[in-house]
Amino acid sequence: MMKQLVFILIFNLLTFSGYSKEVLKEIDKAAILALFDKQVSAWNDGNLEKFMETYWKSDQLVFMGS
Repeated sequence: MMKQLVFILIFNLLTFSGYSKEVLKEIDKAAILALFDKQVSAWNDGNLEKFMETYWKSDQLVFMGS
């Protein structure tokens, strides 16, 4: 019973790992493009606070400009 379970688990991992990576890549790509669209819209509206919402919220993150 245990050997069968291990075999099924390994088989599924090998079979679907390539597929799931491609699906995750597409999901990641769509999420990144959605963030870019949000930033473009905020930038074009002149809304800097909304533009910055997409960035990591941390005191360690610093933006500098002249």
